Amino acid sequence: MLQQKISQDLQETTCKSHNLEFIAVDLDMSNRSEIMFFCGKCLVDKLNNNKVTTIEQSKERIQQMKTQQQEIKFKENQARLNYFKSILDQIMDFKRSIDDSLEKMYKQIQQYTFSIQKEKQELQEVQYRLNYFEDIKQLSEFSSLDMQKSTILIEDNAFIQELTRQFELLFNNAEYFQTLRYIQKYKINNPRFN
Repeated sequence: MLQQKISQDLQETTCKSHNLEFIAVDLDMSNRSEIMFFCGKCLVDKLNNNKVTTIEQSKERIQQMKTQQQEIKFKENQARLNYFKSILDQIMDFKRSIDDSLEKMYKQIQQYTFSIQKEKQELQEVQYRLNYFEDIKQLSEFSSLDMQKSTILIEDNAFIQELTRQFELLFNNAEYFQTLRYIQKYKINNPRFN
């Protein structure tokens, strides 16, 4: 019987919701017919402004905040990594494009100089042969050398003009402008890593 009394007294001083001991009482009975008792958690819930919490709740909120901060930082770092990897890929595509163009130009110049070397070598070989009829033909061609020279110079100038155009296109093509826009986009979107 005594134990029942103690048990009943404990039940009367313990919050049924949180199973904690009452620490406060609401004496304002204007809206109800019975006295309200509060444990620590009920009292904090009654205040309900999130500026007052129990020690336990504050520890949970701190842990949630830290977890949230870590997640945000992780997502930001992942977004930054992804973006810079994309920029690297874009730059590598552009580099390959430039390398291919420069290689093509290099081969064109090699072929052009090879044909000039070959012509030069043939001229040296012809110089040592003595053939009257060929010499007469060469004498005839020599007299029209100015015309021949201008044709060669025109061809050389046309070739150089084409090389210049190809070289200018290296930094005036879609890959270049796409890479530039991609990098500039990063400056615009950088503040919060969308």
